[in-house]
Amino acid sequence: MSNKKRKGGPTLGIQELYDSITGIKPKLSADKTNDASLISDLHTLANLAESFVEHRQKPNKGWLLLADELDREGVNLWNMSSAILRQGKDQEGRKLFAALRLAAFRLVEAGLEQKPGIQNIGSYDLAGAVLSAAAKIEELLINTPPDDVHTQSRDRALIVYYTCRMEAREQLASKILEIGKGIARGQPFQKGKSSSNVVPDGKHAQDAIKWIQKALSLVENMATSEAPGILELKVGKFPRLLKARVYYLASSVDEENLDRAEATLRELITSIDDTPDIVDFQPVRWMHLAVLRRKKASDNVLFEAQNVVGVLTTTTIFLQELRGMAQQQMLVTQIHQHLLETALVIPEDTGRVAVDKMMLALIFHCSRDTDHGRAIKAVRDACSCVTERGDYELPKVPTTACQSLLWQFGERHYSAKAWDKAADWFLLGTHDVFKSMAQNNNAKCLRKAALCYIQLREYARATAAIRRCRNNEAATHYITFLIAINQGLETEGDISAIRAIQDVVQAKDFDRRMLLLATQLAHDAGLKAVLLAVLDSLLQFLRSQDGFESDIEALTIIRKTLVQALIGHFKTGNDVCDTAQEKKNLPAIVKELSWLWRTAYNIAVQGCSEWTDSEEQLAELFDLSRAFMDLYRKASVTTGPDNLVHDHIILASFSSISCRVFAVRRLGANVEQEETRKRICRDIDAFKNSVKLAANNAQLHDTFEEDRVGSMIHVSLVFETEQRCYLKDWEGVLTSIEEASQLLKVKASTFEAMADILWVDKDCPVDVLYSALEAILHACLDRDYLSVEKFSRWLRAICTILLAKNTTANRTKAIGYVEQGVSVIEENSKNQGSDVQKTHPII
Repeated sequence: MSNKKRKGGPTLGIQELYDSITGIKPKLSADKTNDASLISDLHTLANLAESFVEHRQKPNKGWLLLADELDREGVNLWNMSSAILRQGKDQEGRKLFAALRLAAFRLVEAGLEQKPGIQNIGSYDLAGAVLSAAAKIEELLINTPPDDVHTQSRDRALIVYYTCRMEAREQLASKILEIGKGIARGQPFQKGKSSSNVVPDGKHAQDAIKWIQKALSLVENMATSEAPGILELKVGKFPRLLKARVYYLASSVDEENLDRAEATLRELITSIDDTPDIVDFQPVRWMHLAVLRRKKASDNVLFEAQNVVGVLTTTTIFLQELRGMAQQQMLVTQIHQHLLETALVIPEDTGRVAVDKMMLALIFHCSRDTDHGRAIKAVRDACSCVTERGDYELPKVPTTACQSLLWQFGERHYSAKAWDKAADWFLLGTHDVFKSMAQNNNAKCLRKAALCYIQLREYARATAAIRRCRNNEAATHYITFLIAINQGLETEGDISAIRAIQDVVQAKDFDRRMLLLATQLAHDAGLKAVLLAVLDSLLQFLRSQDGFESDIEALTIIRKTLVQALIGHFKTGNDVCDTAQEKKNLPAIVKELSWLWRTAYNIAVQGCSEWTDSEEQLAELFDLSRAFMDLYRKASVTTGPDNLVHDHIILASFSSISCRVFAVRRLGANVEQEETRKRICRDIDAFKNSVKLAANNAQLHDTFEEDRVGSMIHVSLVFETEQRCYLKDWEGVLTSIEEASQLLKVKASTFEAMADILWVDKDCPVDVLYSALEAILHACLDRDYLSVEKFSRWLRAICTILLAKNTTANRTKAIGYVEQGVSVIEENSKNQGSDVQKTHPII
């Protein structure tokens, strides 16, 4: 070896190593040597190499060359020691042999990387060969024939070997176990790298089994007295639980591993069944349950396994595990009920807390059961189980939580109009187990259940439910009123309804809105006696109250009720007149017809200015007045045409259309009004036909009247376009626009309104929008109705649609529109003179 220092390599202690090796080589090659001096030099070399190992710096690129040299020198010394051993020298020779071996070992060690580990190589065969070699050495030491010369040396070697093996085996077992765990987590052992994001799979688990088995076999072969903690490793739960866990993961590759995992866990469970500290062994039982679930064991087997696991100190974890088994509806329900019964017999606080959690979990689980009857029975049985424990009462907080869940599930079915299911959930909230909050919540649940039975027309069950409520609450008497008027009995129903309304007014929590709603319901049901009783109660209440707001609300509902009654009487009169027409007796009632149409028309006109949110009622009044006018015109045909009647027929028809349009606008697009919109379109068609008929018969007697009717036609066309857009009747939209363009006296605002309706409708097809805008544009140009800003916007839209089609004909057409637009803008600029300060963009 050269004495020159290697550039770029570690320098700490290297020169001393070089000098020591250089000084030893001549002594080893000499024929006669001083063994004592050589042994001293070899010990010095060993110490220097050991010091170098402890203090060397982090290796760099130059380290590889230095490591090779140190390793080569160490091997040379080892080989020389073998030659000395074969010479069979005396005691001093054996000392020299040991010193050579020690120095060689230290040099080889100095040439290795820091903290080497065979597991880093990842070679299972090499690791097994090392272990086999160690076993052979042990066997040679044990089987060496005894002699008087080497007995003491052999015993010392055995003591040292066993001492080292005791520590090494424990470390080796730990290291092998760590390697197996790392592989089971999804990643072969790599020091310094995290495996937290690695997903375990069956292939890795299959490899991990081999390592864990070797670790466990190594521990099994160790004597209990060799090291502290060996007994715990042999009989403890962790190694076998880990082994079962790895078998479980490897079952995705080989299904037989599930049987091995179950066998391992059964053996472990058998050994811990009599252990007093059950909680410490819960992971074993959880693992056993996971294995059974993967094996798709029967419900009975899973129930028994859950029964073993279900310790109340781990209630939260246990309930989370049950959520993963939600598809096995009956099994999970049975487990909940069993654990609830178990919790009830435990007097400690742990059991009581578990009862609360189990009740909530069971209610939530049963709410997802597709079999409604089974779910209701399971919850009812659980409630009865708690009630039967006379020494336990469900506290207020969990009671409120349970009732809130039951109310929520009932509301869900109520919104879906599943009245029978909703009633069952509401009635569960009145169970005796919830008696701590019965005074606050039971009446509300019973009233809601009664409403469900009213919807089902099961009035006897509704009455039975409402009788369980306290009789001093206004809401309870109001539900009684609803039951009475929905039964529709002529005498008994009226008496019950009237009595209920009187009880409502006398209740302490009375709300005047109940009377207002009762007025409307009594009127709709046609119960005159009940309506009079409600109005009388309302009047008495108003007399006993101070404040203007109550009067306004009451008079408003009274006015609406009177209007409805008035419309009903007008309809009756119309039916009588139709009967007279069939009998050809109209001339005999011509005066009555004149009074009827004038009265109905005048009331409707007055209502337009005074009544709010009454568009539907006004439309009905205008329709009735028009019907009376038609009959009056037929009855007075002998006296000649009455232009006043014809004018008012047109006005009534247009007013009726307008009222219905305003009504659907007020309700908004979110409310389903398809039939109303279709009726508006039919009424508009009838209105246009009546106008054409009047024009053909020369019944429009002056120019003013013609202009007014023309304005109505224009507005009705805009209404028709609006309704057909909502109905997605695009052909009808084009028809309305075409019809408007054919009218002689049409206003520009009519086309602008139609274009605006189409422009903002995102569902309008491009072809329809294009055709509509083109027709509107031509109609405006033909009649010289021009708003340059609107014209520019329409023309830009038309050109954009044409260019998007990307055909030669469409591009040519778009260029023609652009040229026409430029000429229109130039002409408009000349007409306005110098006042024009800006150019309107068209593209």
